[in-house]
Amino acid sequence: LMQTPCLVLLEIVEYPDNDHKETWCCKIDQSIILPFENLPDGWPFRGIVTSGITTAYLSIAEIKDNSIDLKHQIPMFSSADDSTRRRRLQEEEEEERRTFGNKTVLAVRVKALNRETTSSMDEMRDNLFGTNGDPINLAERYNSCSFGKLRMIPTPDPRANNGIIEVSINQWIFNATRLEQIWYSRYIRNIVSSRLDEILGEPASNVADFVMISLPSGTGPWLAYAYLNDHLSVYNDIWFDRVNVQVHEIGHNLNLAHSGQRGDPSVDAYADQSCTMGFGYREDDGPIQCFNGAKSYQLGWFEEYHIEVDPFNVSTGDLLWNGTLIGLADYESFSSSSPAADGMILRIASENMTNAYYVHFNRKVGVNNDTREGGDEIMITERERAVITNSTVSNAQSWLLANLTLGESHRFGDASTGLAFTLDVTELNLSSTPAYASVSIVRKDDYCPYGNPCDAKPIEVGAGPVDFFTVRCNDNERYQEGRSNASYVSWFSFVAPESGCVELDQDFELLGWEPTYMYVYAASSCDSTDFSLVASATNFLLPPYDAVIKRIFVPGRTYYGNWDGGLIDGTLSATACGPRSSVCNETFACSTVFGLVPGYTMFRSRLRCEEKCIPTFLATRFKRRHGYECGYC
Repeated sequence: LMQTPCLVLLEIVEYPDNDHKETWCCKIDQSIILPFENLPDGWPFRGIVTSGITTAYLSIAEIKDNSIDLKHQIPMFSSADDSTRRRRLQEEEEEERRTFGNKTVLAVRVKALNRETTSSMDEMRDNLFGTNGDPINLAERYNSCSFGKLRMIPTPDPRANNGIIEVSINQWIFNATRLEQIWYSRYIRNIVSSRLDEILGEPASNVADFVMISLPSGTGPWLAYAYLNDHLSVYNDIWFDRVNVQVHEIGHNLNLAHSGQRGDPSVDAYADQSCTMGFGYREDDGPIQCFNGAKSYQLGWFEEYHIEVDPFNVSTGDLLWNGTLIGLADYESFSSSSPAADGMILRIASENMTNAYYVHFNRKVGVNNDTREGGDEIMITERERAVITNSTVSNAQSWLLANLTLGESHRFGDASTGLAFTLDVTELNLSSTPAYASVSIVRKDDYCPYGNPCDAKPIEVGAGPVDFFTVRCNDNERYQEGRSNASYVSWFSFVAPESGCVELDQDFELLGWEPTYMYVYAASSCDSTDFSLVASATNFLLPPYDAVIKRIFVPGRTYYGNWDGGLIDGTLSATACGPRSSVCNETFACSTVFGLVPGYTMFRSRLRCEEKCIPTFLATRFKRRHGYECGYC
């Protein structure tokens, strides 16, 4: 059977309200990119499928007009498992070349039968290269943030007019208004790409390092999208004019993922506002900011001032690092720093660790003088290490863990190894030229993410499931009401809605054979010594293997909860509900079509608001613990 090769790409679409969607696609030829559907379980097979690197081979039957149906089957790949390391090393070398030197840009203005890109070719050129006086543009941002190491220039190809080309298509554009209509944008984009290649007489990727297509309005409520580790980015009309959006999308082409922040489940993937790979802004000439420590490390522009620290080289309780950092914005002043700075980006990593941690001084001056978060503060950022090598070149989301000023401290760590670190900001001097910050980092052990109430992971009522996992923590016994097994715990917190009624639903993968407990407490603060139990639930190791709490809480009050079930992980969701009827913990004879079941009792639980048969001794134990306290359904 004939196989058609295609280049696997990850499409990242930005939507309004800082939302986004990632879709795996494949480039059939140099022009046509189609999304996959019905992906096989386990995709993208950690370490096997890499956007912009991996080639898949497809049968003709799998290729449809607007998608590629894999039918849940694994396609053939160009790289076998034993060549993964070689491919990753090639990827690192390619990325280093892509983030240095002169890189050519070709922007495409589109004219359809009934609509055209709003900006003229001159306006597009000014927004990209500042040819008509625009001071803050794509070329300026990359040149400034890299201190001249990465320069965006117009493609010199004579078929483009100083970097801009206009493409006319024999196509009407209708007014798509729904988010799910991103397929329509892809359809129009594929028409434009094919026509562009016809005009050029060769693939556009041969003409420029980056191709930026500005589609006329009407293809949907998306803002922009790009393909990871590729040359193509696409903009929804006027969003092409926003410099922050341009830099963000080209960042995806440079293999950068998003910059998020732990703690807000509704917007966390974008929430690092100190980095251009975080929130997008509607401003034409701003914000004037660059990249966070993790992204700057990946780009490699300040490599001579990177500091590498392996925590396994010191013992628990020992000083891991103590020194002075200057900001990325003061790169050119590093040699004149007084006292002499030790570096700019500190990286804590080891081949034994799942994640790497980055510490940098977010100096709010010069090329970064409009940073929107953590200005003139020490920033701690986390991201997953590369799959094969101990580098962090391979793409991964970064997460801002903390931003600290003088006298502040933060404890963070790696769940895969149990290593913990305490960082203290010991000095901050903004009057010096350049300004500097000094930090001290001590290695600890027994790291427990969400392992105590003050590390609780906040969940938003109505926001959907939040991923959780349990880890070993030894300081939770005081909350557990006499339970003997309280060492595997994750804490969460939530604010009760106006109705007060909340349903907490825990859905987990069973990895051990211990019952799962979920507890909710009322307390004046996370570090209070007076935690009052207000609700609890247990799964009893019976299907559907989850625990549910549903009851009335005090509106507007913050509650702290934990769940503990041995070696399990899963999700927890909180939804608002309304009281319909009250029930109590009651027991009845457990009967089936085969008659009474000895040793089992039908149990009506006020926690689960349902009836099911469970072993009588469990029902008795539950009633003895909780009595006939009423809840709501």
